Amino acid sequence: MQSRSSGSRTSSAPTGSGGASRPKAGGQKKAQRKRRLEEAGDLRPGFLGRATVTDVTRQRYEDAAAGFAAFAEQRLPDLSLKELDAKMTAYMEQLFLSGEAAVVARYAFHGVCFALQLNTRDQQVMPKSRRALKGYSKKAPEHARDPPPLELVFLLVDYLLMVVRGFLGAVAAALVLVATDCYLRPSEAVGLQCGDVFSRVVEGRRRWSITVAPICRETPAKNLQFDDGVLVGGPGREKWGAVLDVLLAKRPANAQVFEGINLPLLERLFRDFSRAENLKVIPHGLRHCGASHDAFHDVSLVQVQQRGRWLCLESCRRYSKPSKLLRALSRMNYDQLERAKRLKGQLLQRVVQQLESHLPRHAAPKRGRAGDRSVGRAARRSTGVSG
Repeated sequence: MQSRSSGSRTSSAPTGSGGASRPKAGGQKKAQRKRRLEEAGDLRPGFLGRATVTDVTRQRYEDAAAGFAAFAEQRLPDLSLKELDAKMTAYMEQLFLSGEAAVVARYAFHGVCFALQLNTRDQQVMPKSRRALKGYSKKAPEHARDPPPLELVFLLVDYLLMVVRGFLGAVAAALVLVATDCYLRPSEAVGLQCGDVFSRVVEGRRRWSITVAPICRETPAKNLQFDDGVLVGGPGREKWGAVLDVLLAKRPANAQVFEGINLPLLERLFRDFSRAENLKVIPHGLRHCGASHDAFHDVSLVQVQQRGRWLCLESCRRYSKPSKLLRALSRMNYDQLERAKRLKGQLLQRVVQQLESHLPRHAAPKRGRAGDRSVGRAARRSTGVSG
């Protein structure tokens, strides 16, 4: 029954047990809207369009577009498509002469298209720039097209442990091992969360699995797929997942697996290593390293394709050319090869030990449960790198 006294309207709402009133639909909608606003983060106009890529990729696109705008000395919206095409071609030529890798030119092209909302799949959009981008990749030096050998990865991990040191060096080293083994793209490795990794003991042996681009985040992988899974520990690398047991100990599902590592930092560490060893290697090269190493050791291209989550088998043909891997190996000198040979059997144990030595300051597991105690023991038992 309703009363209208004093010009106000009151109603007797039904109550449940304990006298608590039912939540109103309007209140639920307000709470849902508030939660969405908190999760959305960047709410500048156009935030839904920007959500089609990850925050890391969007930042790289914005930086690349800003670099091109500085070269063009004009605001991007002020350029016609014809002018944009001509200036982008000239910009790519300057990048090539400056010795930049082809990936820099690709980010410039896609960053500008993203900023201006141009369809990158339309072959009629900036055709001269597209041809220049193809020529950029073809004229790149041999070392830019050859996959880094696994021996180079061993030297890189040792460099991160010895020069960078501390927890950050150990985390970066663990990222290198996992990305190489699982053919992860740099953005996939950096964005990996603890809830994306699962482990279980199968037939007396611990196995780890990684989910790439989980559908709950609504952002697909580069192949436009969701929930691609890959088992950690390829042929000869069965124990490399031991680093994940240490990194995941008592951490929330939404925490970053490789804590403190972002793409700019990762690229800087790779540049520093490249200068120190006089050997060119980039973060994306780890994906090619794992695939080439497996194909070289008689893993079928179909298996390589499935592990690397390539949609087309033709994309994997490059990994069936052993001469490219041997050519990259020939660029390493005798001292580097001997060091890599010595490091091969001890790196995994060193990475696990360095992670555990810094664990109390970051993700110290509580020792109250048998399951928690087994994590450290399993990681220590799973040490050792084989070829």
